[in-house]
Amino acid sequence: MKKQVLQILQMDADAYYMLVMDCYLEWCQSKSKNQTSLQKLLISKPLFNWWYKCLEFEERKFVYQGKAYIGKLSPELAIDFYRETISPINKLFSKPLMKKAYDS
Repeated sequence: MKKQVLQILQMDADAYYMLVMDCYLEWCQSKSKNQTSLQKLLISKPLFNWWYKCLEFEERKFVYQGKAYIGKLSPELAIDFYRETISPINKLFSKPLMKKAYDS
């Protein structure tokens, strides 16, 4: 599935990794109260793993909807489409994992 995501986005694996990290940073920022809590969320491996599984679920929708657009979207428009498609992830959070991250 990653190959299809990369094709639709028209980017290499490194650029995709940076996009994912940017999305995770934005998600953590929206869930944190200050710089200290942001840092705790960012370094929590269990929280990232949970978030990434949620991202993969949303990416399946992206691939399903975006297959018809392979090669037809500009890279900028493809990224906008990606961010819009995965946006439901921004409403999710794992209370136990976030509590664990804050307490560490």
